[in-house]
Amino acid sequence: MNTSNKQVVALIKVALLTGVMLVAVEMYLIPASCIGQSKAQAGVPVPRIDYISLDRSPTNSVTITQGESVIVQVQVTNVGTASGDRGAIYISFPGFGSYGDATYVELWDYSADMVYHEYRSGDSSDPIRYHCGSGYSGAAQALLVVAEHNASWEAGETIYVGVKVRFPRPGTYPIYVRTSVSDSEGSYHFDPSSERYEDQQCRYAYRQTVEVEAGPGVVYLPVVLEHRAAQPLRGVRVQASGCYKPSRCDSRLRCFEAARVNVVYYTIYWNDPPDQPSCRYHSNLMPHRDFDALEYLIPRAHARGIQVYALMPSGNMGWPEHPRWNARLNYPEATEDWLDFALPEARSFLADVAEEIVTNYDVDGILLDATRWREQWYRQADLSAEDVSLAVRGIYDRVKAVRPEVLVAASPHADPRFSLNERGQDWLGWLGGGYIDYVTPMIYENDYWVRRYLNQWMEFEYFPERIVPRLSVCTFNPTTPKSVGDVLGQIEICYSKKTTGVTLWDDRYVCTNPDLIESLGAGGW
Repeated sequence: MNTSNKQVVALIKVALLTGVMLVAVEMYLIPASCIGQSKAQAGVPVPRIDYISLDRSPTNSVTITQGESVIVQVQVTNVGTASGDRGAIYISFPGFGSYGDATYVELWDYSADMVYHEYRSGDSSDPIRYHCGSGYSGAAQALLVVAEHNASWEAGETIYVGVKVRFPRPGTYPIYVRTSVSDSEGSYHFDPSSERYEDQQCRYAYRQTVEVEAGPGVVYLPVVLEHRAAQPLRGVRVQASGCYKPSRCDSRLRCFEAARVNVVYYTIYWNDPPDQPSCRYHSNLMPHRDFDALEYLIPRAHARGIQVYALMPSGNMGWPEHPRWNARLNYPEATEDWLDFALPEARSFLADVAEEIVTNYDVDGILLDATRWREQWYRQADLSAEDVSLAVRGIYDRVKAVRPEVLVAASPHADPRFSLNERGQDWLGWLGGGYIDYVTPMIYENDYWVRRYLNQWMEFEYFPERIVPRLSVCTFNPTTPKSVGDVLGQIEICYSKKTTGVTLWDDRYVCTNPDLIESLGAGGW
């Protein structure tokens, strides 16, 4: 992690939980008795914490929904009789246990001449110096936000910093705050002691506690790091044909319930030939059919505790109704029908469809499939990954503006670098830029490649909280159902890597295999 003195330019924003989180917050306004103990020392700078507030609320509890944050705000005054060469405010989150957790903290507000960093103890590139006996902390990893005042901190001058915090999962989160200032000789002076202090990693700090409670029966992403310590995501992609009439939907729901599926990704649109069953949902922007499968499916799935995502195969949408959006007609290198993501009107169309879905249907999420360029001609036609990213961001922004609790996910290739370099799917930028909540890489391979690709995904800081592998329950060329043992074995490989869940492709091969349904229902995932 870069720990040089640079102000954060891009703040990482992440939507993470679904449903409601109840956050009980204790807010500290430093009492007068403590301030009375803070007698300024002659000729030295002395930092005093004026207040620490959580969520700018005088109450001791707040309720937040997905997309909202708790704001930790700290104000400090130099009550000494001399200026300091450099001051710092430290806000530590020892409950955050992985690099991915760091993305849940972002700068909110700060004084002039403040420089913001995120340090992590034990970081090999720049360990945190705690100014205690050994000089460096050997404590377990904990995210530490440091706001440094890079100008002279005058006597009587007040500085402040605020950060927004998103909590990765239900639980109890301690928050520690500490401040320091160096004098002209390089000696450090810390905020005066009081009964509010508690020891934390060789230092003293004010301690806050945030309780995050999850609503019952709700599947969260991310869930937990440990295998099956809480309910993992157990998803199945559902083809449009899986719900083209009521009896078909009912049959699939019985299958999902028996197999303990808790998330279904239902395909809302595909470029079916005209003679195919009326199984597609079409928005107002596309021709309607008689049966609205999404309207029928959602309440019945929710009654069984199953979430429903609308799966948008974006590359196959829009161009049949708008032929000039077909990339094959716009690029000589293109050999297949595909939506041209370079066209602003095509990208706007996808955002319109997503907005209409979350407005008119109680979906829990949107899954973007085929939101990419075709790798066979991506490089040849000199296409831009930025155009695909603009489409993704447009969808995300429109969805969150209507219903911020709805999650938006995407399905990259099994190989993370191939997806980035050959398909124009900048999934890493989507996650880091805050316009994809998680990804479901399509690892439709044998055991060797499942392990190999998962090891590659583990190299990125977003694993495992925001990377949920999708496995196939059949082989391809020819298409043959896998054995129950093979499917369960690959699920176990995923859990051995501490994934937060698994999704399966697809309902046609899950729901026609009674032995697999029984094994999944008996605890196979």
